Amino acid sequence: LIAAGTVNVLTGESGAGKTTLVTAICAAVDRGVPFAGLDTQRRPILYLDRENPLSIVVERFDRLHIEDGETFKVWGGWLIDEPPAPFAPIVMKWVDACDPKPLIVVDSLVSFHGGNENDATETRRYMHGFRKLADRGATIMVLHNSGKGESSKEYRGSSDIKAAVDVAYCLTNIGPDPSRLELLCLKTFKARFTVQSE
Repeated sequence: LIAAGTVNVLTGESGAGKTTLVTAICAAVDRGVPFAGLDTQRRPILYLDRENPLSIVVERFDRLHIEDGETFKVWGGWLIDEPPAPFAPIVMKWVDACDPKPLIVVDSLVSFHGGNENDATETRRYMHGFRKLADRGATIMVLHNSGKGESSKEYRGSSDIKAAVDVAYCLTNIGPDPSRLELLCLKTFKARFTVQSE
């Protein structure tokens, strides 16, 4: 589902469950327990969050019966120091010191991308920062919104977003009640190696 040392993107409509799903994955990785029938490898986690207020994060952790801690760090906008760019020197230094190498979640692309996500040159330059992290051994999961147009349903913005990642997934809430996360569908729309397509 998420291979070590790769750059991944998870897209979906607002409210589709992207953050909940990835938080649950992080909790499984933190404890080294299976997720959705798949084995995980225990590793440190850094969740960079410029998207959600503290009250929502606390509610989500309570709902999933998980806790952050020494090996599962959540750096959100409610802290004195705003979450840095994912490839800021402080993060790079931390990645270099980690053994095993960490899983880093970026929530969300638009919250951290300083430029125009539709501009190919700016977006390519920005996405290259994730590749630098992966080259140091980190595993990256970037959350992003799907597009509204017929030709951009998988993701919003420049085609360089898709070009820059190793695996891209689109998440859809297919349960009978769209206000509840009961049944989710995860579809692959790009893979540089074999992953389950749906």
